[in-house]
Amino acid sequence: MLLQKPTPTTTITSTHVSTWPMQATELKPALQLVLAIARADMGVLLLHDEAGGTMGKLDGRTGVARIVLRPKIEFEGEAPDPESLAQLHHEAHERCFIANSLKSEVVVEG
Repeated sequence: MLLQKPTPTTTITSTHVSTWPMQATELKPALQLVLAIARADMGVLLLHDEAGGTMGKLDGRTGVARIVLRPKIEFEGEAPDPESLAQLHHEAHERCFIANSLKSEVVVEG
């Protein structure tokens, strides 16, 4: 998933073929992350996320047991320190209704 803001409009395109649930899991946290960054008075020029999932057992049934998000962010101005960025990811995850609806483990790498 690629999110860019070179103009006042935002363009969202998928960079890989996946099923709707994985795209939704990838897209909503990305938008929440951009909003968390904006609330911290920072700007995002580019957000690219490669999401992946691992099948496994959830409550005895086969499903996507683990989702990994790998966002790459280009900030407008100075990037936040790693601790602040981790807090922004946490805030975005807490506000995301999709993440709050999943039984799967959701991990942010990078």
